[in-house]
Amino acid sequence: MFFFKNLKIELSSINSSFIRSKYSVYRLKIMIKIAITKFATSILFIVSFYVINLFKPDFWFIYSTIWLKSSVIGVLGDILKPDYIIEEALISILSEVIYFILAAFILNLIL
Repeated sequence: MFFFKNLKIELSSINSSFIRSKYSVYRLKIMIKIAITKFATSILFIVSFYVINLFKPDFWFIYSTIWLKSSVIGVLGDILKPDYIIEEALISILSEVIYFILAAFILNLIL
């Protein structure tokens, strides 16, 4: 009887480590997806900022808030999808709030 209790404990620890590793892979996929999306967005952001800055200098704060609003609306639209996760949306919105305003400010200083 003692042997079966130990076996049950070992099997439960193996099962929980499998669940943790499966969850880690899932989190890694989410982070890679966000990184790729942010990279593509940053390229578009910089190019369009440069073009607008040629015609309207010192427009960085309005430009960044326009980008932020459009991104948040896009994320809120994605939430309606059945396989989209709320945590992913919140992380994306938080990173965009920090990214767009800071990026536009720094670009304004550089360009």
